[in-house]
Amino acid sequence: MKRKFWLIFLVVALILVGGTAGGLRIWYSKNLKPVSSSSEIEFFTVTSGSGVHQIALDLQEASLIRSVSAFETYVTTNNYRNKLQAGT
Repeated sequence: MKRKFWLIFLVVALILVGGTAGGLRIWYSKNLKPVSSSSEIEFFTVTSGSGVHQIALDLQEASLIRSVSAFETYVTTNNYRNKLQAGT
């Protein structure tokens, strides 16, 4: 009886973890897509001293990204955090 309980518990836990991971992956992929299908060039200025979070907020305010969190995750996981520079 105990063994059956643990087996059911394990299956449920795996389904929850898999569903959460899948949902996060879908959210992340959706939020990295372009905001617009326009090929028009948009200029954006990064103010000196701005951190990744502030840059993300400014980009979202300018409607150039969909999600601050997705942008920060992308920058961090691709080691761009220290490569962002002030300028246009």
